[in-house]
Amino acid sequence: MNEVDALENDHLMFRGNSLATKAMEAYMKLMAADYLQATLGDYVKRALELPLNCEVDPLKLTNPSSSTLEKNRNMLTKEVEVVWNSILDSVSVFPQQLSKVFHTLRRRLERSGKGELGNNLISSSIFLRYLCPAILSPSLFNLVSEYPSGQAARNLTLVAKTLQTLANFTKFGGKEMYMEFVCA
Repeated sequence: MNEVDALENDHLMFRGNSLATKAMEAYMKLMAADYLQATLGDYVKRALELPLNCEVDPLKLTNPSSSTLEKNRNMLTKEVEVVWNSILDSVSVFPQQLSKVFHTLRRRLERSGKGELGNNLISSSIFLRYLCPAILSPSLFNLVSEYPSGQAARNLTLVAKTLQTLANFTKFGGKEMYMEFVCA
């Protein structure tokens, strides 16, 4: 709550490497390892095995034709939907300890007159500090034994980037205009 009270910009909540964010990150890793494995384990392993191409940045494509771009956009959308559905389907196995922490944080925010920050705080904690980093670096979260490389790593990056943007309740733009189709 000290970190929340000290914020000048509510959109930066849990984005820095403060004691509060590191503590939440460590607690989530400790309490939710089984949840993470159940939610993302099979997906990440499959993503590393299949020769998928989700590249949607025309500058990174060797053949940036409109048909290739459309095919890759559809593939990325499909992969994000697979992960999103896996997350939704895992609600019943979400760790009780974390549910209690988030419930307490939400109540404390409401009592301090900052109840509207609850969704952002919970979303930042779950997605920014846990699920998306696990997709980006699955070996650091014991989902796989080796760090992904090549196209698989890029696909996971695009999936994590998309999920993070959706979880932030924002849209793509600026330097990543090629991703705008996701939030259209």
